[in-house]
Amino acid sequence: MLSGITEPGNRPKPSGFRILWRKTAHFPETRVKVLYDSLNIYVIFNVRDQYVRAVEKEINGKVWMDSCVEFFFSPGADTERGYFNFEANCKGVFLFGYHPGNGDTSGFVSGKIVIK
Repeated sequence: MLSGITEPGNRPKPSGFRILWRKTAHFPETRVKVLYDSLNIYVIFNVRDQYVRAVEKEINGKVWMDSCVEFFFSPGADTERGYFNFEANCKGVFLFGYHPGNGDTSGFVSGKIVIK
């Protein structure tokens, strides 16, 4: 069973997407939907942009240099333990990172990425 807000009238409308680490006046129209079940998180982004860059080809490569989307999450309530970040460029190249809450060096999550 999927969880999340499924009634059309009750869906929150995320807004205010910003590139926090770079000053720019360009903010493409972006929509996102997030659902989850006991095993998976489902994220769908829809971005409309007239400026598109898609160069990176390697998994866990520098997708942040391309036109990309990011999703940050912590699997539990204890955010002090760190968080994961999932990034994808518009070619479908992914980065999956982990950032520990103790200040240790961040790293990439290895393993199989399944796209359904």
